[in-house]
Amino acid sequence: MEVIVVCLLLIFHIPLMNGEIQHLDVLSESRNVIMFEDFGFSKGGYISISLSSVFMSSTSTNPVNSSLMGFFYAPSPAFDALEDALFNNSCILGKPFISPIVTFNELSNFSITSINKTIPITSPDLYYVFFLNCAPQTSISMQVNLETYNLNPKGKKDFIDEHFIVSPAIGFSLSALYFIFLLLWIYACYKNRPFVHRIHIFMMALLLVKSLELFSRDETQCFVRFTGTPHGWDIIWLALTFIRTLLFDIVFVLMGSGWSLLTPCLPDIQKLVLALSVLMQIVVDICFIVMQGMGPLIENYSYWVVTFYAVDFSCSMWIVFPVSHTIDNLRESSKTEGKEAITSFQLTLFCSIYICLQAYVYMEKLGIFILRIFLSYKFWWVSVILEQAIEGGVYMLAFYTFRPNEKNDYFVLEERQGEEELVTVSSMPTSVVV
Repeated sequence: MEVIVVCLLLIFHIPLMNGEIQHLDVLSESRNVIMFEDFGFSKGGYISISLSSVFMSSTSTNPVNSSLMGFFYAPSPAFDALEDALFNNSCILGKPFISPIVTFNELSNFSITSINKTIPITSPDLYYVFFLNCAPQTSISMQVNLETYNLNPKGKKDFIDEHFIVSPAIGFSLSALYFIFLLLWIYACYKNRPFVHRIHIFMMALLLVKSLELFSRDETQCFVRFTGTPHGWDIIWLALTFIRTLLFDIVFVLMGSGWSLLTPCLPDIQKLVLALSVLMQIVVDICFIVMQGMGPLIENYSYWVVTFYAVDFSCSMWIVFPVSHTIDNLRESSKTEGKEAITSFQLTLFCSIYICLQAYVYMEKLGIFILRIFLSYKFWWVSVILEQAIEGGVYMLAFYTFRPNEKNDYFVLEERQGEEELVTVSSMPTSVVV
């Protein structure tokens, strides 16, 4: 269990934005280790740190050994040592691969309360930047400015780790593809206006928000790449991510329930599922925003990360329930005489979306997570592309299956059934009253 939690902590930043400039205020912090950054350096990368307003306080009667406190960095082989420090509250000074950036013995002269240090990275690898406090009963307050960056061919700072993030060109292309998808969906709805239901409008909104989310994320990465800060685009990105995840759950729960296609009014059990899935997704989004906004200095940061992944996976499992419930109802309905053909086509329809959601849950949520644990950091970009491909495939299959179209089998069959019932009624002998 501990290994899983550590993996969560260390890979949480993979799909997000690594390398931006961090400005943090540390207040009376007594933890042994604080993870500040994980960054894949190429040859010629740098770690630059600036400390100011440094203040140490201790409840111990012994003098504080300031050499036991400071900022350190370590390559990926130091994973085991970091795991031990995170969960056993142990000191890992002197362990293999652990190298100092700056230690507080350089501040032994109490008139010096600030320091600047920049160190080069000569061996390309994934590096962790963290703060260690091995002085017993001692807390630290300080202001930290941390930069991790590579140098591009022109010699300028590049704050984005290419091993983690898909290039902006690919990101903008994905945004454009979703926008084209949206235009095609609008055209399909306009062309088949008599068959458009409320669920199709929700699906349209989901595509729009997804395209805007990808665009704002790529804008964020572009600003971070060249300036080290997102210039407010991260707020837009987080807001759109919040809306998109809520819309995704709502659309697929309503779609799986047959809302506005088979049942214009949801039964109580489906309303409960919808409410719980939305509530769980709100919890996921709150965890995501808190972790992005406050970072590793937040109290019980590891619990926020674990809660994020656990609830996110549970929420994904939960949205499959309405589809299975609808399939069970259709199977029961198929036993009714005269409805075998209709329910057969409806079962095919909802079985398709069921398989689609199962693939999304186990491949995009669970499979990608396991892949990132065992995949070399140099190929983590593959997991990002694969994640987007799986999600895009889910959108395409679900939207194609539930498209507004007069040729949809269940619409045609319902019409035919109505015609057959009219023919049957008209052919019945009329009783004559004498």
